Amino acid sequence: MAHRNDEKYTIEFPNNHEYDIHIEYDYEEDNIKIFHHATCCETGETTMLDVSPYEEGEDVIYEMCVFHEAYGYFPTSNMVDEYKLTAKNVKKLIDLANEHQFPSKAEVKNYES
Repeated sequence: MAHRNDEKYTIEFPNNHEYDIHIEYDYEEDNIKIFHHATCCETGETTMLDVSPYEEGEDVIYEMCVFHEAYGYFPTSNMVDEYKLTAKNVKKLIDLANEHQFPSKAEVKNYES
């Protein structure tokens, strides 16, 4: 099994918010696990993302950052019926949040002021 090096890249949004993504590969005798971390450059907070450690998740990581931009936290697998986050599931969460008018982090911040 060829070993891949850990990966780092940045997701940028039009409002100049950025997320530094770090993907760490853990090679074991019979499998490989992949750990995904996101650092919100605005706050400096690093979060281990709830993405399956057995698969890559570039699309789902992007959608999770979109969710974080709107709501101030990353979605988790217990928020979806299949208990597995995919890009499609996260988009569905965003649609549901919009439909049910979840307050965005900007609205909460204005309320707290």
